[in-house]
Amino acid sequence: MENPAEFVSTTLQIVLCIVLVVVAIRTYRMQRTRGFRLLLNASICYALARFGWFTYDLAIYSFSLPLKQSGAPVLHEWKLYSGRVLHIAFLMFMILGLRSLRRELLAQLHQPSNQSLEPSAGRRTERLKDDL
Repeated sequence: MENPAEFVSTTLQIVLCIVLVVVAIRTYRMQRTRGFRLLLNASICYALARFGWFTYDLAIYSFSLPLKQSGAPVLHEWKLYSGRVLHIAFLMFMILGLRSLRRELLAQLHQPSNQSLEPSAGRRTERLKDDL
C-alpha cells in the first residue's frame, strides 16, 4: 500500500456512494413519487460518474484485455465523455427532482383542509344534533 490516506479516502467514497444509492432506493420504495424517482436516478448517475474510472480500469487491467495501441485513446475519450454526460445527467435529475418535490409540497399546502379531520369538527356536529 503506497498511500494509506488515499486508500482510506477511496474506500470511504465507495462506501458512501453505495449508501447513497441504497438510501435513495429505499426512500423511493417507501414513497413512489416522481420527485423521489428523479432523485433516485440522480444518485445512480452520481455513483456511476464517480466509479466510471474504477469500472473502466477494472475491466482493462483485471481481465488483461488485449487492446491495440490505437484503441486505447478511443476508450480513454469514451471514459472522459461518459463521466461528463453522467455528471450533467446527475445535475439535471437533481434539479428536476427537487423542483418536483417542491411542487408536490406546495400542492399539499394549498389544498383546502378537510374539516372532518379537525378536532373541533365532532363537537360542532354534536351541537347541531342537540339543536334539532
